[in-house]
Parts: sequence; structure tokens; C-alpha cells
Amino acid sequence: MDYEFTIFGYYIYKKNLYMKLKFLILLLTLSTTLFGQKTKSNKFHWRDKIVAEPTGVWEFYNYEKELVQIYDFTNKNLIFHKTPPNSDTIMYKVILGIDTILTKLDRPPINIGGGAIWIKNLVSSMRYPAVARENNIQGKVYVAITINKDGVPINYSTKNVLGGGLEEEAIRVIKLLPYGWLPGIFNREKVTTEYIVPVTFALQFD
Repeated sequence: MDYEFTIFGYYIYKKNLYMKLKFLILLLTLSTTLFGQKTKSNKFHWRDKIVAEPTGVWEFYNYEKELVQIYDFTNKNLIFHKTPPNSDTIMYKVILGIDTILTKLDRPPINIGGGAIWIKNLVSSMRYPAVARENNIQGKVYVAITINKDGVPINYSTKNVLGGGLEEEAIRVIKLLPYGWLPGIFNREKVTTEYIVPVTFALQFD
């Protein structure tokens, strides 16, 4: 799995400025993932907002400023993608017509923009459900995304149930990802693949 994210919720019984500032600093740190566009003159321009319809070649970095992906939006071409450690050991559910197999892939599905866009989107969109917060419900939700051979998500579900609206929130946030997917590849062919994304909901009490 390339992506795993944590949604934090702070349940503050007392108005504690320190805790609020700590939360804001956390969000600021997460939001410093970097991405930008390389122009025809080969100049690079950093961006701090997600562009609705990007064109040209874009580079995406993680919060440690490591290059993780280069994508050409004009020609719809993946130029570079950093392979996560141990990714060649992960088994994926592949749907081949009426048959389903569990196998390793030549290349798993890839979200365009990678972790930089995931975190940027998460910081701006995340909401810790009130029911879950008030009932101290937290934990990890495993979201299963079925991505067809055209790179289109055709189904979202969860592998476990924690309650309190956490499953719905995890799916809602993932559905907001802006740039789409590249399909998984098996035996050099594009295939329909189930891709699992863990989303952790964690509460901190004051």
C-alpha cells in the first residue's frame, strides 16, 4: 500500500490554547507537502493549492521533500513514480471477468499526485465525525477501492466497521481526490484491481 493516513480529532473539554495551537501546528506541518509545475522553458513553479485542471509536467514531493512522482497531465503520461518499500511483496485482489484472484502485480494502481495530493486534500477536507468523537470511537478503517482497467474507481467499501460515521468519512475524503488513478498492471495488461487504503482516526483528550 502506497498510502496510509491519520485523521486527528481533539476533544477539548476546557478551552486550552496550547492544545489548539498544537493541532494547528500539526495541520501546518502536514500541509507543507510540495508540488509544482515545470513550464516549457524548464522553469519550476511551486504551487500551494490544488489546481482543478492542471496541464504540463508536474512534480510531487512528500513532507520530507523527497520526489515521489512526476506526471505529464497534457499527455497523460506517468514519467516517474517512487516505489514504496516492500511493495513487491503485497498481494492484490484482481478481477478478471467472473474470476477473482489474489496475486502480486507488475504495478499496483497509482493515484495521480501521490501522497502530496492525498495529504493536501486530507488537511483541507477532513472532519472527525461528531458521534465518533463524543463516544470516543477511534481506530483504523480499511477502505477498499475497486479501480477498473481504465483507472476509474467503480466501487468504494470498507473491510471493517468501527461505527460513529468513521467509515462514511473515510470514503468521503478519499472520493474527493482530484486527479484520478492509473490502473493496476498484471502480466503486462491493465486490470481491475481492489486497492486498500488504511485511514486511522485518532482522538487526543485534554
